[in-house]
Amino acid sequence: MTAFDNPLPGREVDWLAVDLDGHIGLFSSAGFGPIPFSVEAQHEEVDRGIDKLDALPIVGAATNVPSGGDLSFWIEPARRGIFGYDWGPVATGPYARLATPSRPIAIHEIGVRDVAVAALLARLPLQFGDWPRSRLPTFRCRYSGKE
Repeated sequence: MTAFDNPLPGREVDWLAVDLDGHIGLFSSAGFGPIPFSVEAQHEEVDRGIDKLDALPIVGAATNVPSGGDLSFWIEPARRGIFGYDWGPVATGPYARLATPSRPIAIHEIGVRDVAVAALLARLPLQFGDWPRSRLPTFRCRYSGKE
């Protein structure tokens, strides 16, 4: 299982992950959400992958998007087949799904190497498409060295 922490509370970290079906999720920590240790250790690769999300082709629409606010950070990747999550709405979380792709893509369909490399750093033991619109299940995370 992936180990998590947020080594710099208050610092926004965006990261990618792959689920059990090979689908990709984009996560934003809002400065407080847990971040896989593998992501923090390879943050330059993750940043490169996030920066290249717009290079992926549009494959469908973003669905199940809440109203209000600018959610384009999650909507545009969802149009490219990537699930979108944000920590909150309060500092204690959990990650909430803000955008669902109408056609999820799998890791083997990613034609942009930097995106695939970043996504494969974190593999989550769940299926993004099976969870209710608003919440991911709780999984064991480590905060400040405590489980």
